[in-house]
Amino acid sequence: VAERLNGAKVSAIYCSDLIRAYRGAEIINNGRSLPIIKKTELRERNIGVWENLTLEEIMKSYKDEWNRFLNDVVDFRPDGGESMKEVDARVNKELTKIVEDHKGEEILMVAHGGVNRTVLCRALGLDLKYLFRIEQRYGALNIIDYYSDIAIVNLMNG
Repeated sequence: VAERLNGAKVSAIYCSDLIRAYRGAEIINNGRSLPIIKKTELRERNIGVWENLTLEEIMKSYKDEWNRFLNDVVDFRPDGGESMKEVDARVNKELTKIVEDHKGEEILMVAHGGVNRTVLCRALGLDLKYLFRIEQRYGALNIIDYYSDIAIVNLMNG
């Protein structure tokens, strides 16, 4: 990602406060000396009791909850966690502030797959129920231009 951003006139880097996102921001920032602004609001979804479990363990130990999740990816909330609707609200509120604070500037946001998917759903005008139809590979580069009343997705998974 850092190489693909050579020549970009980025004025600030925002990232989740989780170490993997912050480390990615540091790598991208190498040689740029830009401020890296950590935001808890850009964290990945809190999956509560499912944290640190493999998919197989979740499907076996939380079979009913897993089926509820599959039937309602937007509103389902694992015990102690948050729903994707809550993640979307949290992320969108923060992203709106960031965009407002940096009108006319290029900023970089280093986040997580689920966070990126909610941002892309909003930018594309998609219902959140489609968020898992959007692939977000590790190191994905998405470019979104924000205007007063519309967002334009210029690149996804670049």
